[in-house]
Amino acid sequence: FQRQTLEILQLHNQWLVQFITPGDPASFLDKPPLGIWLLAWLPKLTGVNELTIHLPNVLYYCLLLGLLYWLISKLASKELALNTTLIAATSLALVVYSRTPKLDVPLTIFVALANLAFFAFLQKGKSLWLYLFALSLAGGFLVKSGFGLILPGLTILGLLIADPEARRKLLKTLFSWPAIIALIILLAPIILVVAGQATALGAQFIPYLKSLTIQSKYNTSYLGFGFNYSIILLLLITIFPWTPLLIQALAPSSANAKESHLLPEGEGASSDKGQYPLPLGEGENVLVSRVRAFAAVWFWSNFLFFLFFYKQTDFRTFTVLVPPLAIL
Repeated sequence: FQRQTLEILQLHNQWLVQFITPGDPASFLDKPPLGIWLLAWLPKLTGVNELTIHLPNVLYYCLLLGLLYWLISKLASKELALNTTLIAATSLALVVYSRTPKLDVPLTIFVALANLAFFAFLQKGKSLWLYLFALSLAGGFLVKSGFGLILPGLTILGLLIADPEARRKLLKTLFSWPAIIALIILLAPIILVVAGQATALGAQFIPYLKSLTIQSKYNTSYLGFGFNYSIILLLLITIFPWTPLLIQALAPSSANAKESHLLPEGEGASSDKGQYPLPLGEGENVLVSRVRAFAAVWFWSNFLFFLFFYKQTDFRTFTVLVPPLAIL
């Protein structure tokens, strides 16, 4: 399917909208175009062959690992960043789907970047992190429509439930100018891309828009309440060969309960610049504990959604869980 789409792009130059059957407007691909663009630029430049079809996701795999190392080094420590990067680099799901022309590695980049940027904003209080979060959300939507918004949204919901200081910080920011700018950054790329597609779709624009939103398979075919026990096995092999360490990391422990807060407690935790400095005597270990606590919220909020509300059990779906599992 992906190869067919890439060949259509190369042969028929259908960049704004991809039609499964060229010349048939009703055969539009029910996905936003960014993911296809990210996979198609190299075949477009050099021709469609086995190497150019598979190479883009290898490049995005390397980019994801670089982003994980950079962000976690800033938020916690270089040791945690290195361990996370090595585990992610060798995890079964990421290795398998970095070698196939599918959208899951680009989606994982945007979802991981959105989650870590939002946490960095809560920790450091700098608006640039909020803007990066918004831009990542837009990228996630333009790769896989609502799925790219649902997963970071669940992490934020988990944060609001789990951490009072995160709630306070978010409510304080909600109606501020940085939040308004972030909303514009989120909506502007989506509106520009979708509006550009309207000219190519003509009368099929409204059906296409519905296929990305209210009629998307992510909120029709795939959603439904139940107990999807099969994803437990998929989860265990997602991070293979690190599954034993995962089981140990997810086991409840009271030893670190005192250091599991995502943010320092209390109104006085923030400085004049809106940052969250460490109390006197705390150091790198506390930063590591906070990032791991955030990764636990990230993982459980997404995993419980898959377990109870998401009926699609394709292994590649769980590639997005590799970053939080690697941190844990």
